[in-house]
Amino acid sequence: MDEKVYQFSGYMYGSFQTDNGEKVPYCNIFVVSPIEGQENDEYHFGGHRAEKFKATGPDVFKDIKVGDKVELYFNSRNRVCLVAPVK
Repeated sequence: MDEKVYQFSGYMYGSFQTDNGEKVPYCNIFVVSPIEGQENDEYHFGGHRAEKFKATGPDVFKDIKVGDKVELYFNSRNRVCLVAPVK
């Protein structure tokens, strides 16, 4: 199976405080990919799609630079656990 290739466009991570005072960590990555699909009379598209994914932590993209072509791998909780560069 061919993996989908994305262009890495950025990240955000840190923590926020809940109403009960608990600190909760978060990590998101942002990617861009070509819009794919089957056009028909009721569905039209063109260009690229920007997407945001939850990640397990900033270590998954530590060796990736903005603009790199990458493949994303997900864990059982549907979070990105590996960002692999495409050569």
